[in-house]
Amino acid sequence: MCKNACAHRFIVKNITLRYPLLLGAIGACTPAGHEDERNLHTALRSVQAVVATINELQRETERICAVRDELRDPPCLLHRDRRIVCDTTALADTGRTLRIVVFNDAVLVAKVPTDAERKLKVLHWIAAARLRVLRDEGDEQRLLVSDVHERTAAQWQRVRFASKAQCNTLYAAMRSLHTA
Repeated sequence: MCKNACAHRFIVKNITLRYPLLLGAIGACTPAGHEDERNLHTALRSVQAVVATINELQRETERICAVRDELRDPPCLLHRDRRIVCDTTALADTGRTLRIVVFNDAVLVAKVPTDAERKLKVLHWIAAARLRVLRDEGDEQRLLVSDVHERTAAQWQRVRFASKAQCNTLYAAMRSLHTA
């Protein structure tokens, strides 16, 4: 019946396409005041809520896969509960452009290549529990990002953003990982 498709896709297709149509058609044919009218509307709302959740999870998975596809030697980005909180670019002290992706459980810092054909190089993949982020006292648009297990100052990634607002957004996103 579903040939090469896995059971998961078969179930998702039924939930997202067929069940809402079936319940809607049955509801349309149900006379007003019928004892099942209320139950059909409740079931339809429940299925629609599940469909909205499935669609949101699929969009998030596609966003994460798009990031993964841009990386050379990517870490394992797909995880059941992983979400992208913030995705932006910034400048390192060396002048190179960095891509910073804050997930709900980790931070990815990658070097943006100068050649359009090459992929981003992962510089840091820092789990939330190991993330250390500080504001640079001398520059409102700069953050210092490091892994708590790195002991040398050379391991700090100094990142300068285009604006103070962008810096504040990233700082808040990274700090929220510790409270989540």
